[in-house]
Amino acid sequence: MTDAVTAATDDHRPALGGFGVLARWVWVSPVAIFAGLGLKASVQESMSYGLLGAMVVLFALVGVAFIIDGRTVLSQTRDNLSLIGVGPVLGDKSWVWSRGRLIGATVVAAGGVAAAVLAWVTAQLMASLFPRAEGLIDDRYDIYAGHSTPFVWLVQMVENGLSEELVFRSPVLAAYLLLRVSALAHSRLAWMLWAVGSVGWTTVFALSHSDYGMWNVAPAFVMGLVFVGVTVLTRTVWTAVIAHTTYNTWAVLGSPI
Repeated sequence: MTDAVTAATDDHRPALGGFGVLARWVWVSPVAIFAGLGLKASVQESMSYGLLGAMVVLFALVGVAFIIDGRTVLSQTRDNLSLIGVGPVLGDKSWVWSRGRLIGATVVAAGGVAAAVLAWVTAQLMASLFPRAEGLIDDRYDIYAGHSTPFVWLVQMVENGLSEELVFRSPVLAAYLLLRVSALAHSRLAWMLWAVGSVGWTTVFALSHSDYGMWNVAPAFVMGLVFVGVTVLTRTVWTAVIAHTTYNTWAVLGSPI
């Protein structure tokens, strides 16, 4: 839970209401989305889009400090990074972080690998339900031929793991963290809307893989739900980044072994 969110629940300030949650989410979510899109565009050599994304992110992180409550730029920026899951997990009392940062980081790393294994098994099961179309050639990973596993993992982390998790998991996490400490924390309707939104955004994630048909879309949808789960459980997007990157690396190499 971030300091910015915690501040809304202390003895001097009321918990965020529905409008407050929506306003804060609408502000920080584009930060993550533009950061992810900018990162992917930069890696893919569309530097103009990458620079545009970087400028929007910089404005959002710094400019919000003077709009919310006048807190310092550094403090507000840290809180925004925590809300989208890339900054430090601050003051969280969940079982993952209650025993210290070292234990929490270990759980994130191990959870990421475990989620990658689950995603890999799921993908194999889904492949039997949605077989590859006859004659379809998956040549996405030919460019990695001859490269070492660490190199492939690093490239996959930047181009797909981190960039796509910022776009598709960070907004979901921000909404979750804001709802938990808001006046809507006990509203079933609010959590139903969050769940529907999470599934809907995961559907968009799956459809972004539609260039190879249902053979690619169906596993992406299930994996997206897995990545949402580990992100919410650990309060950080880095767990999903590890899982996503590891899965993609296995896909490049042809096997997790």
